Amino acid sequence: MTTFNFSIPRQTQHLWQTISSHWSHYNRPDKQRFLGSVQISQKATDQVLDVVGYNLSNLSTVTYNKLYERFDEPEQNWLKILTFALSEYAYYYSSVEEKFWYGFCQRLKLSCNQSLEKTLRRIVGEGFDLLGLVKAKGGYPYVSTLWLQSGIPQQNLNHFAHLVQEFSNEYGWWEIAHSSCEDISEELFDFCHEKHPQWTTLIHFLKSSCPQKENEEVEPISGQLLQGIAIIAVELERQGTLPETLKDDNEREKLLRNYYLPNNFFLRDWNSLIQVLTPKQRRFGNSRKIISRRQKPLSLVLDVTESLNMQLVLPEQSLWKKVGNA
Repeated sequence: MTTFNFSIPRQTQHLWQTISSHWSHYNRPDKQRFLGSVQISQKATDQVLDVVGYNLSNLSTVTYNKLYERFDEPEQNWLKILTFALSEYAYYYSSVEEKFWYGFCQRLKLSCNQSLEKTLRRIVGEGFDLLGLVKAKGGYPYVSTLWLQSGIPQQNLNHFAHLVQEFSNEYGWWEIAHSSCEDISEELFDFCHEKHPQWTTLIHFLKSSCPQKENEEVEPISGQLLQGIAIIAVELERQGTLPETLKDDNEREKLLRNYYLPNNFFLRDWNSLIQVLTPKQRRFGNSRKIISRRQKPLSLVLDVTESLNMQLVLPEQSLWKKVGNA
């Protein structure tokens, strides 16, 4: 497959058509698509990465202008393939412990430098728009969107499923489903760090969903995922549907279409979470509450129904204090 030449539009078009024929979100509305829904094997993914590496390495230097000059085609299929390759790399190979762009260049056998990183960031941003992908609102520029495209990276799946089981036992699905994604992300990170400090890769991923500075805007990817899973668990229990139904791709799509899930919720691999979603009896007395650690801002409200009074609203603030081991 490495003989595909992006300078020959016919070859690039053929490769993209092959990939997109396996993309279940291909016909979704713009900005509602996830590349993680492309259903191809990891072996096929590795072949696509090799193709991208082969074509980029044929350029003396990889710059923004040179990419568009060398791979000149109206449909920009080379850009779609490159964006897909980055999404697949994020799922199978990326680690928060190493620099994302450095690792991607290493996988493609390219010499990484700041100029190449800058070019890849600019290019993939255009790829997101071209493909109509769901984009992260904060966090790491571009990389958060690439992680969002598949949900939890493959190497974290088993640990994440185990963590979700423990977390849901502690708080209950209903509480998780009705808490804010930001609060869930922070609570989940601390929960994992306390109970499983040896899971460093997962901890680094969870940490990327939490602000490290005051007023920092971060995409709460882990909180969005867990809230979506909790909503599904609550609905399965309410409707008396067995979690095993989610194993079938078509049946899962039908089910999830009827649930009120966040627009940016997507999970690529469900196998490790099926058993976690087994309906449980809700424990009203024993479940803990997820406490927000973020101050809720004051707000001014104008009462337009009666006397046009202006009111200063002081929202209830919950106190949070981390409790150490007794």
